[in-house]
Amino acid sequence: MPGSRMYESFKQVVNVTGMMDPAQEVEMQQAAEKMAELEQQMASMPPAQRKMMEKMMGPQLEMTKNMSSGGGIQTEIITNAITVNPSLTDANGRPCSTQVD
Repeated sequence: MPGSRMYESFKQVVNVTGMMDPAQEVEMQQAAEKMAELEQQMASMPPAQRKMMEKMMGPQLEMTKNMSSGGGIQTEIITNAITVNPSLTDANGRPCSTQVD
């Protein structure tokens, strides 16, 4: 954090893998096969319709591909602001909290 001795990254990427049991892995493989069929159908769609489907299904398609290949789930955590002791006051009763953006 600028102006302080505190370090907090503003962007963190978390990967979660190995969270499925064998039955869930079978289900995921079946879902991946259905998603592959959907992608084939989308390839034959007119461009405008395909773009609409990709906008609606894009994140799910990527997540299913990643999970079925053993990649798990990836999440980004973005910190926009940190407020420390928002109700703290100085000796004169004035607020002394600092928000860092």
